[in-house]
Amino acid sequence: MPPVFSERQSQNLVPLGGFVALYMLGFGGYALSQGNKEFLFYGFIMLVLIGLVMYMHSKVKFTMAVLWLLAFWGFLHMAGGTIPIPRECMASTVPPVGTGNVLYNFRAFSWTPKYDQFVHAFGFFSATLAAWEALRVSTYNNMRPTFGALFAIVCVGMGLGGLNEVVEFIAVLTIPNTNVGGYENTGWDLVSNLVGCIFAAVVIPLRSTRR
Repeated sequence: MPPVFSERQSQNLVPLGGFVALYMLGFGGYALSQGNKEFLFYGFIMLVLIGLVMYMHSKVKFTMAVLWLLAFWGFLHMAGGTIPIPRECMASTVPPVGTGNVLYNFRAFSWTPKYDQFVHAFGFFSATLAAWEALRVSTYNNMRPTFGALFAIVCVGMGLGGLNEVVEFIAVLTIPNTNVGGYENTGWDLVSNLVGCIFAAVVIPLRSTRR
């Protein structure tokens, strides 16, 4: 059996792995020093997801672009839950009930989406691209970006987004005083996910044409 990664692929993955390790250790150490119990839950989920991506990459061979997008999504997620924002910066942009003074709840202006919603859109844009590459491999690269295939991949991305909301619901049930938010927050999360998935469906044919 040939090795999972060629020498060149392994070298390409070193800076990627270093980036992920650095932000996991950095944000993890800071969160634990602040007694952030919610981080323990999400840190565990992140480790599971990192392991899952590594396993899938051994089978699919994701492009480096997709791997970096997924890695940066993880960075944005960890930053959002741990970086504090001064309360005076939050007061005019985030309702005071049921929210924490962390980056996830920050809005540049009262009429703009929250940081959390940008991360959802970016994250499920990245996840939908990864799902497309995985499905392409499963069909021996015979899948083409037709309307039906793109509609299906948007549904796959939304399914992954729905799974994310299940994980957040578990956090609400098991961890007191989480920063997840209520029903309206979940609705905006799903809308943001849809924006990211649709954008991925626009990008996929452009990538295929360029190749």
